[in-house]
Amino acid sequence: MMNEKEVRAKCVQLAEIAGELTIEVKGLAKENEILKDYIDNIAAIIHYQCSLKEQDQWLADMISEGYYTKQNPEYYEDNNDSSE
Repeated sequence: MMNEKEVRAKCVQLAEIAGELTIEVKGLAKENEILKDYIDNIAAIIHYQCSLKEQDQWLADMISEGYYTKQNPEYYEDNNDSSE
């Protein structure tokens, strides 16, 4: 059984953990909003049948943000003609 001092120390420790988790949750919520915005953008690109140039720009943004990794980098290098 824990004495009062140990209980207080454990409460302080748990409060610190709760604070860290709150910060983490806020960061994840912000990231979630960003991802929802990206999804909204690609949905609009598809819905309005935007040009390949606009699709390529969206994809380039996703690559630069680290949300997509090129599956075949050679293809992109060989077909980087955005003269639409």
